[in-house]
Amino acid sequence: MSEDIYVPLTDYLRSQNELKRNHRLTYTSYQYGDSPFCGIHLRNNGLRVSLKLPHTTLVDQPDFVRDVSEIRHCGIGNVELRIANREQLDASLPLIRDAYRRAEGVTTQEN
Repeated sequence: MSEDIYVPLTDYLRSQNELKRNHRLTYTSYQYGDSPFCGIHLRNNGLRVSLKLPHTTLVDQPDFVRDVSEIRHCGIGNVELRIANREQLDASLPLIRDAYRRAEGVTTQEN
């Protein structure tokens, strides 16, 4: 199940310019230059993706997005996505793209 969404997500991330991938004990992180922006945790029921995004910038967030800024968690950033299917992955890509662009130093107003 997780592989059905893990492979398209990692393919998308690898298609971005100048990314580094680091394998950690419990997750894989992606960074642009020295700025990590995304962490992917494989789970039996899907993926847990952490993003370096301010939770307050999210508008009309889907129910699989949560603020983890006030709780202890493994990963990167303040936003956690619990992705269980392809539709959720597709809905997550703009958030992942926003985190990537922020790591590049570009901020957007889309999300």
